[in-house]
Amino acid sequence: MEEYSDVIKKTIKKELKKIGYTYDEVPTLQQEYLLKIEKHISERVLLTNQLSQDLKKQKFSSKSVAKNIGCSRTTLYNYNVIKEYVALRIKEYADINLFSIIDSLKQENMTLNNTIDNFLIKDIQYEELKKEKDNYKDRYNLAQKAYEQEAQAKSEKIIQLREKDREILKLKKELEKVYQMN
Repeated sequence: MEEYSDVIKKTIKKELKKIGYTYDEVPTLQQEYLLKIEKHISERVLLTNQLSQDLKKQKFSSKSVAKNIGCSRTTLYNYNVIKEYVALRIKEYADINLFSIIDSLKQENMTLNNTIDNFLIKDIQYEELKKEKDNYKDRYNLAQKAYEQEAQAKSEKIIQLREKDREILKLKKELEKVYQMN
């Protein structure tokens, strides 16, 4: 297992690399200061981590209160004043406990992210429906234009046929006149 001083040196080397230095290029006096500084910082980080773990373990519940004062949870729930007092104090502690606040914020953040995701999905679906509507509209307009062109062509054909009918009738009358003269 590595010795504590080796771990400290590894940390210093890693951190120096982040700022563009190597441990070996730093003068000996500065290396000694770096060792003292990192030892101090590492101890504080370790202490902070230990305290954080201890704080995380300090969650209150009716069960933990009952256990620590030597009674059952039923006893706590049987008396309204005691039940309400315990509930109030647990809520007050949760309101000031950073880990409870962080957990609450994480939950709220997760809920908001889910809401955002749902809005994004709805936006995408809306855009897809809008494109589909536009596509149907374009197809309708093309069909309408084709229908109008076909109707126009038929109308022109009808006019031509009526002209031909008039010509035929005119020719028929002329032919009848010719037959009557003969």
